[in-house]
Amino acid sequence: MVQLKRLVLGLLVGLVSQSIASADPDVNAADTAIGWTQYKRNSQRTGNSPQETLSLPLRRISAIRFPAPIYASPAALQDRAYIQDARGHVACVDPIQNKVHWLTKIDGIKNTSSPAIANERVYVGSSAGYLAIIDMATGELLKKVAAGSAVICAPAVTESAVYFSTMNGMLIKIDFDGNKIWTFDGRAPSYVEIAVKGNEILFCCGNRSSSSGSNQVLRLLDRGDRVKVVDRWFVLNPTGGPVFGPQETIGLQSFDSELGSFQVLASGQPTRSYRSSRHWHTDARVTPSVRDGKYYLGEKIFTREAKFEWEASKKFLYQGASHSSPALTAKHMILGTEKGQLLFFDIHDTTKPDQPEWVFSTDNVGKSNSAISSSPAVAGGKVFFGGEDGIFYTLGQGAETRVNEQLLTRLSNRQPTQELAPRPNEHEWHTVGGDMTYSLVSPDKRIKPPFRVKWKTRIWGSFKSPMIIADGRVYCASRVGQVTCLNAEDGHIIWRTAHALPYVDTRSGATFSDGKILIMRTWDVAHEVGGLWCHDAATGNVLWHRPVPFGYHLNADGLTTHQGRVFVAWNKGEGVIRAAAYGIDDGEEVWAKDYTGLLQKGRKKPVRVSSAVGDGRWYLSVPEVMDQFGIYENKLGATVAIDPENGDLLWKNSDCAIHERTRIGYRNGLVIVFSQLVSHALDAESGKELWTGPERPANTRYSRTYFAQPLTDLYLKSEGKQGIAPMDVCSYSVFVNGVWYGHAQGTTTSIVGRTEGGTSNYGFTVNQKVWEYQFNSKACCTPSPAYGRLYYSPNGEGVVYCFETAN
Repeated sequence: MVQLKRLVLGLLVGLVSQSIASADPDVNAADTAIGWTQYKRNSQRTGNSPQETLSLPLRRISAIRFPAPIYASPAALQDRAYIQDARGHVACVDPIQNKVHWLTKIDGIKNTSSPAIANERVYVGSSAGYLAIIDMATGELLKKVAAGSAVICAPAVTESAVYFSTMNGMLIKIDFDGNKIWTFDGRAPSYVEIAVKGNEILFCCGNRSSSSGSNQVLRLLDRGDRVKVVDRWFVLNPTGGPVFGPQETIGLQSFDSELGSFQVLASGQPTRSYRSSRHWHTDARVTPSVRDGKYYLGEKIFTREAKFEWEASKKFLYQGASHSSPALTAKHMILGTEKGQLLFFDIHDTTKPDQPEWVFSTDNVGKSNSAISSSPAVAGGKVFFGGEDGIFYTLGQGAETRVNEQLLTRLSNRQPTQELAPRPNEHEWHTVGGDMTYSLVSPDKRIKPPFRVKWKTRIWGSFKSPMIIADGRVYCASRVGQVTCLNAEDGHIIWRTAHALPYVDTRSGATFSDGKILIMRTWDVAHEVGGLWCHDAATGNVLWHRPVPFGYHLNADGLTTHQGRVFVAWNKGEGVIRAAAYGIDDGEEVWAKDYTGLLQKGRKKPVRVSSAVGDGRWYLSVPEVMDQFGIYENKLGATVAIDPENGDLLWKNSDCAIHERTRIGYRNGLVIVFSQLVSHALDAESGKELWTGPERPANTRYSRTYFAQPLTDLYLKSEGKQGIAPMDVCSYSVFVNGVWYGHAQGTTTSIVGRTEGGTSNYGFTVNQKVWEYQFNSKACCTPSPAYGRLYYSPNGEGVVYCFETAN
C-alpha cells in the first residue's frame, strides 16, 4: 500500500501538463506543471499558475491548528499539502478529510523554511542547522543534511538536484538522497530566498568589503560538480528573494536605509530601479511573481523596465505594508496581509483594479499573531496557506469546516513551555536610553567583550531604534508598523502585530512600563493617522490608542512614564505646546496643559520633543520646529521641568534646547541638554545652567549628528570634556562596564566597542577599539545591554542579534 502511495504521489509531482500552450515566453514548463511543489511554485520562483482557475467566493474547507505560528509556505497537490510551523512540526495534511495524514518533528524553534516535494520526498530546512529529508508517503525522517548554520529559506528543487542556502552564507547542492555535490561560500550572511533556472542560480549574500551596506546578488552557473560566478550586482539590503523575470531580467526588492526600491537586474545592463516616497520601505520579505512581462510585487506591479504600473488601494495594502509573496492564477493575484486577510485581486479587472474582488478573513483578524506571511499555494482549485495564528488553512468549494484542534491537543503535553522565568535581579533596558532618565548607562557588570553570537532571528521590518528588553523578552518596533516580541533567551518569536499606517514613517523605539509596551507613531497631518499605542507586553494585544499628533521623531526618542502615567507633548499651533499625561492602564487623560513661549507663533507642523524623568520631575526639551522631513528653522527652543502629578511648570530655560538629532538625559541631579554643537548641564531642581561642554567641530559630518553621549561619571565629572564617544550620522553610544558601544565611525555597517583613549579626532576621547561586528546592512541602531548580553538589530537586514561574552 505504501509503495502504491509513493508511486501515485511521484507521478503527480512529476507530471507536466502538455495541453497548455502559450505565446507568452514567460510561461514555461515550470509554470504549467501540475501542483505547487515548492515555494513560489517552481525553482525560478515565478509564483505563476496560469492553468488554475478559482470560482469565488471560496469556503474554509479545512483548518488545522498547529502548536506554533506558521511562517513557511506550503507545497501542495490536489489532495495533499505539506507545511512546517515555527517549531519544526512538518505535516502532510489531507484537506478533504480536514486531518493530518502524518506529522514529523524536526529540530528548531524559529523555522521559516518552506517545504519542497520531489522524488517521493519532502525537503525542508531547520533553524537548528540542517536540511531535513522526509519520506513523502510515511513522514519518516530519512536524513539530516548538515549545513553548519540555520536553514531559514526554502530549498529549490529542479529535475536533477536540490539547492539550499544557510544564514551564514553557504549555498549547497545535493542529490535527491542528500549527498553533497558542492558547497559555495558567499563569505557573508544570507537571509533571502534563492532561485534556480536550469543551471543558473540566483543567490544573495552580504559584502564584507562594503562600508555602506551594499550586498551581492550573484548569478552562478552550475557546472555539475562545481559552480562558477558569472554575474555580480551590488544592491543595498535585498529584503526579499530574487526571481527570474521576463527577457533575461531578474527582479527583487531592496531597502537602502531610508527608501524602498524595486530593482531589475540584467547582465551587462545598468540596474533599473523604482523608488517611491519615503513611506515605501519594501521590508516585507516578498519574492515577486512574474507573468506577461510584468513583476507582481503585491501592492504594486512593475514592468521589466522597473516602471510602476499599478498599486493596490491603501485601504487594503498601505505603502510599506508587510504582506506575503503573491501567487498568480489564471485570473487572480492572491496574497496575505499583516491584518490577517487573504486578498484576491482580479488582475484583468479594469473597473476597480486596485480593490480585491474577494477577501478572506481569519478568525483572529486584526489581533496579535494574525498576519498571513505564508505565501499561498494553489492546486486543484484550492488555496493553501498558513497563518501566524498557527492554523493551516485550505480554501475551496465545499462545506465550511471548524478548526481541527486535535493536533494541538495531542502535542500539548510535549511542547516546551513559553512561560518566561522572572528576572528580579537582572538589569534590563526599558527605553532606548535604558530607563526613564535616558542616561544611556547600564549598570550590568557581566557584559564584557569580546562577544559571540548567541542567537539571531530573521523577522519582518527595518529598524532605526534599539531593542527594548524586559521580562525576559525583546521588543522591536519597526519603521512602518510591525511590532515583534521575541524570547530573550533563544530568540523565538512570541508574538507579532502591526499598526496599519499608510502614510507614516517612524524611527522612535518602544517604551516598556508596568507590563505594557508604549509606542508613538509619527502623525501625518494630511491624513490624520498616527499617535500613541499601548500593547499588553505579554500578548501584543492593543489595550488602547490615542491619536496624538506626534512630530517626526528620531532614533534616540521614546516615551517617558512615571507612577502609572505616560507623558506626551505636541505643537498645538500659535506658539503653544500642549502636554498631557495618560493613565497607562486605560489611556484616560489625567491632565492636559498648554504652555506658551516655547515656540514662535504660526508654527503649525508637528514638533519633535525629547524628554526624561528624574527626581520626580518630567523634563521636556522642544526645538523651534521640525517638519516631517527633518527640516529645522534655525531658531532656539526651550527646556522645561514639569510636575508629573498635575502638569505645573516648575522652571523654564530658554537658552538651550535639543536640535535635529539630539536629545536630553538625566543623571545625578543634572539635566544634560545636547544641542547642535555643545552640551548644557542644568541643575535639575532650578534649571540653572551649571556648565557647558566643549563645542563640537563645525562644518563636519559630526557637527549635525551629536545625538547624545552616555552620562557616565567620567563625562559628568569632566564637564563634558571626556567620555565622548564617536558616532556617525544615525547612531549614538551606550555605556556598560567600562566600554562604549555604538556605530563604527565612517563604517556604517558595524557596531564597535571602545574605551577611553586612542588617537583623538573631532574632539572624541573614546577611541580605543576593543571589539567590532560587521553586518550586511547599515547599522543605524544602538545595542541594548541586558541580562549580561547585547541585543541588536541593524537597519535593513531584518535580523535581531543576541551577543554574549565569548568566554
